[in-house]
Amino acid sequence: VDSNGAEDALITFDTNLASAEDPDLVAPFDDPNTVGFENETGLGSIAIIAESDTYIPPDDEASGGKVSFVFDKLVTLKSTTFVDTKSGTVTLLDIDGVPLTINPFDIPDVDTDDTTNPNQFSKLVYGEISGVKTMIIELGESGGCDNIVVQPVTVPAALPLVLAGVGGL
Repeated sequence: VDSNGAEDALITFDTNLASAEDPDLVAPFDDPNTVGFENETGLGSIAIIAESDTYIPPDDEASGGKVSFVFDKLVTLKSTTFVDTKSGTVTLLDIDGVPLTINPFDIPDVDTDDTTNPNQFSKLVYGEISGVKTMIIELGESGGCDNIVVQPVTVPAALPLVLAGVGGL
């Protein structure tokens, strides 16, 4: 859903396409929070909220929007890479839909424009938050995400989470 309430599709965008219509999502990329140049070849395909219903040319929704990722099993969330984002939040929910943190995580400001070279990306590290069932990404403006790094919650680690959920009934 975009920030205007309209339903838009989540599509993939190939950051390696030099002829793309959306040059702020095309390689090369740099992480402004680290020293050195990190990525000359592109990140491959990233997820963007499509601005048009035809998806051609692929372009990220200028007004941002909300995307929910619901995992089949409980996971430990480690990190997500964001590309060309200016603002937004990530909220992590448990199996009952309850937020796992007091405040949502702020999406890094790595906004670029058509004249910035290289374009920017940044990894948001969550600190291994366990028991995640749903991740909600709310982009305040355009941008994309990639490399959602998770690890399944193992049975011994999941048992206290399940018992806590049962105890809440």
